Amino acid sequence: MSNQDQQASPPPAANKDAGKRFRNIVWITFAIALVLVNVIAEVGYRITGIDIHMFLRISLVVGVTVGASVLGGAGILIGKLGEERPLSGKARDTLGADRRE
Repeated sequence: MSNQDQQASPPPAANKDAGKRFRNIVWITFAIALVLVNVIAEVGYRITGIDIHMFLRISLVVGVTVGASVLGGAGILIGKLGEERPLSGKARDTLGADRRE
């Protein structure tokens, strides 16, 4: 085998776009959660006098970010579902129970 055959082929441009979109979802959600959690905590402190510790604030920000990451990733996968096609190009080339003889 030549050296070119051993190298992995780069991912298609569609995968790069999905990865970039996923990163944008995570960073935007993180920024919004960071600002909103701190604003709500400060407003709550000024109105009620109850302090929300930074550990709980960080936990809320991470929880919101992880939740949005899961939902965003699921949305991207669902969007890619219609573009999926078999690697061989023929749907009849399967080894599973759906093959009939």
